[in-house]
Amino acid sequence: MGVFQKGAGLVLFLAQFAPVQSMKLDSKNGILDASKGLAGDLISFYKGNETGQTPGLLPERTMGTDGYYWYQSGAFMGSFVDYWQLTGDKTYNKLVTEGIQWQVGKGKDFMPANNTASMGNDDQSIWAFAALTAAEYGYPEPSEVGMHRGKLPGGKLPKPLGK
Repeated sequence: MGVFQKGAGLVLFLAQFAPVQSMKLDSKNGILDASKGLAGDLISFYKGNETGQTPGLLPERTMGTDGYYWYQSGAFMGSFVDYWQLTGDKTYNKLVTEGIQWQVGKGKDFMPANNTASMGNDDQSIWAFAALTAAEYGYPEPSEVGMHRGKLPGGKLPKPLGK
């Protein structure tokens, strides 16, 4: 036990010398710049806009792999709704709008077919809160083309994977 405590103490001592990103939080512009940097770091976890991935979802937890649960993706999307409202930065709005719409599901009840096996109403509520927050903040409504779940701009259906 003593060796562990000494090792932990050494790690904590050395941690104070590690380089740290400097943020100036003493002005509105400083806070906005810091927020933009953090949002950019956070969005790097999101792959739902890449070919073969599901919009709205962070990399999913599967047997034997690290990843995120469905509800965590809802919290992620909700955090970017908050980010938009607090900063006015629209950089991620298209990704967030697409992500929330894809996870609404056919019944418009946040029960997409690809996630019903382990879903509970608490999971649905996280996504619903993201959508409600967007509505309360006056989040920009998607274009009519974007409202058609599963269609690409211009109304074309995507080609099935593997064909």
